[in-house]
Amino acid sequence: MPLRRLAVAAVMLVVAGAAAGFWAGQQGFGGGETLAALDVVGEAVAAHQVYAAEKLHVVEVGASERSHLVGWLSNRVGTRLVAPDLQAEGFDLMGGRLLPSGGKAAAQFMYEDPSGERVSLYVAHCVKGETTGFRLFEDEGGRAFYWQEEGFAYTVAGAISEKRLLEIANVTYRQLLAGR
Repeated sequence: MPLRRLAVAAVMLVVAGAAAGFWAGQQGFGGGETLAALDVVGEAVAAHQVYAAEKLHVVEVGASERSHLVGWLSNRVGTRLVAPDLQAEGFDLMGGRLLPSGGKAAAQFMYEDPSGERVSLYVAHCVKGETTGFRLFEDEGGRAFYWQEEGFAYTVAGAISEKRLLEIANVTYRQLLAGR
């Protein structure tokens, strides 16, 4: 009887592993990401979709209090943050908010262009030691570019073209790198 239980458990593990691999493949991810990293990106896209749709409560602290916002979120998240200037790309900072992520604090900065399109930058803790280049995440209308470095995951999300979103992610990355 114990041998049969062991065989059933082994089969269940194989099926679970195959299902997780299939899910990750459907999300467009390669083999370099951990499930924890995928969770953070999923949280970032979900937060973007929820708050980008808001009319009155898009942000917790407005752009008029930019220095307070950046300082507050930096202290709560535990790293020096920068609210990138995306005006050259046609997006103005609306403000930001504090969000939960894996039992820790995450930061979200929201931007809007003149047509009402919104993009956001989400910064959350991730597994230390993991560094990635830009990766594309697409799922049910949600699109984001993300990368990981120095124990943090950075996600730029928006419902704009992949090309434009990649341009904004590149500008964001350069400004974050310069701001450290």
